[in-house]
Amino acid sequence: MLENKYWNIAQKKMEKEYTIEITKNLCSWSDLLGFGSVFTQSNWNPDKTQWIDICKRLVDVQNISFEHFLPFETYSLVLNDGIVDTYGLQNVAHIQHVSIWIRNRIFFHIRANVMEKHNGNPGIRTVLASGQRANHNFEDLKLDDFVANYSKPDSKCISNIAQKTGNPIMCYNPSALQMNTAFSKAYIIDNIGSKGGIGGPNFFVDQSVIDELKTLKQQFNSICDDIIWIEYDDKIHFGIPLKSEPKRYHIGFEFSNPPIDLDTNSLSSKVWKTNKFFCHDEPIDDYSINLNEYTSTTSDVGISIYQSQKYMN
Repeated sequence: MLENKYWNIAQKKMEKEYTIEITKNLCSWSDLLGFGSVFTQSNWNPDKTQWIDICKRLVDVQNISFEHFLPFETYSLVLNDGIVDTYGLQNVAHIQHVSIWIRNRIFFHIRANVMEKHNGNPGIRTVLASGQRANHNFEDLKLDDFVANYSKPDSKCISNIAQKTGNPIMCYNPSALQMNTAFSKAYIIDNIGSKGGIGGPNFFVDQSVIDELKTLKQQFNSICDDIIWIEYDDKIHFGIPLKSEPKRYHIGFEFSNPPIDLDTNSLSSKVWKTNKFFCHDEPIDDYSINLNEYTSTTSDVGISIYQSQKYMN
């Protein structure tokens, strides 16, 4: 018999005292634009043809995201028409690992928008934010966790009903999203929408990300030159150069200037619309990812896919 003091595994998990672990992470939240219109127009009762179109749009965008998923220190979750992707900062071995993760979210954003435009859809908006998460409880409860211990013929095996059904997860509380303030910030910023300056199928970066990248620069100071921050009338150039190589960045952005100043009941911050991203493996004068260019025309579908494959290698 399993431990007699517990009625089932679920009770054991719920009565356990968990150590709270607070860590830092980055989070991107990508949301399909105009997605709710078909639901409101049908009073939230789409017909079968509409459901086919809805699900095709979801699958197409989700699969692009999964193609650009990095299974190291990352976690992704689909929530209706949105996709969360997190990157844990507790075990960063090199600042360029962060750069690669951000680049992959940008490649996803570009490819999704090119495809959306090709299909006559309004596109996808992405918001990147940084914050903390507090791991404080178990991650899941599976079907077998609810089965009474005394009813199991073998205490070392899962129950018959769990074996027959594949022991599915019944309650989910993934550690990567447990009280995750980076996710909260990204979601709040996206939800402000065009009325607050967060409009269109653009890639927005919260000030918290810039602040975190500055902290990472200090952590990897031996391989970094001084941060570059150049302000022009209509843009900001931000970069963390390689040591003694001012034309190569570990990570870099060009933002629109001025930023969007947010001062709401939920969040006060600056948010930057991203124009360009500078990759760690190309000189900045030779190559940058121009987000405005890639999402402006359907003719760039092949180029964006080629570039994403090239830089995934």
